Order: sequence, then C-alpha cells, then structure tokens
Amino acid sequence: MPAVAFLFAVYAAVRAGHRVVAVAGSAIVVASLPLAVLVSVRDTGEAFAQASPMWRTWWNGPVRPAWTRR
Repeated sequence: MPAVAFLFAVYAAVRAGHRVVAVAGSAIVVASLPLAVLVSVRDTGEAFAQASPMWRTWWNGPVRPAWTRR
C-alpha cells in the first residue's frame, strides 16, 4: 500500500502545480530504494537469489499454462 500512497502524493502534487517538487521528490525516492534494500539485507547474495524468480518473470513475461499456448 505504500506504493499507492506514493502515487497519490505525486498525483496530488502535480495537480496542485508543484511539478518540479514532485519530479525531484520522485527521483530521490526511486534512487534511494536500492540503497534501502542493501542496508536492510545482510546477505546481498541471498537477496538476489530470492528476487531471481521475480526478475525472470519480469524479463520473460508471465508464464502461461501449456494448454493456453499455441
């Protein structure tokens, strides 16, 4: 749910005419996410191993059941 709150805050800032602030704030938040992950995880290799299936799904697209493929 924090992602929804973030999107709502950016939308509200842009609607209020604070585009520069919204873009700068968004850039700072997005740039700080990898740093937050590295700080919160003690074993970086384990974190990448846990994220590996997600990256494969993102890169290859969702896996469909065999009976739906042509």
